[in-house]
Amino acid sequence: MKFYWCANTRAFRIAWLLEEAGVRYERVVIDIHDAAAKSDPAFRAVSPMGKVPALQDGAARLSDSGAICIYVADQYTEARLAPTRYAVRSVPHGSVRRRLTQPPNDMD
Repeated sequence: MKFYWCANTRAFRIAWLLEEAGVRYERVVIDIHDAAAKSDPAFRAVSPMGKVPALQDGAARLSDSGAICIYVADQYTEARLAPTRYAVRSVPHGSVRRRLTQPPNDMD
């Protein structure tokens, strides 16, 4: 798994999530202020818009922090980062997804 990130961005939430999940990953630093770094073909294959965070896990390529959070929670269920899709008790799965994809500006 490769995790493309830059300090002081929303990529931090993915770094935290991956650590909580206990999955092994390679952290690739992308200086989003450097046009040459953003044009790296390997990075652009994962993040066509040249934005971080981005994640490549096998054939899966994601470049939105909410989508990455959902993916990691769904793929690595043993970490118990979110309720399963079939949870009907205290926190429904849809509620978790809504909060993960809520525009970040609403929470800033």
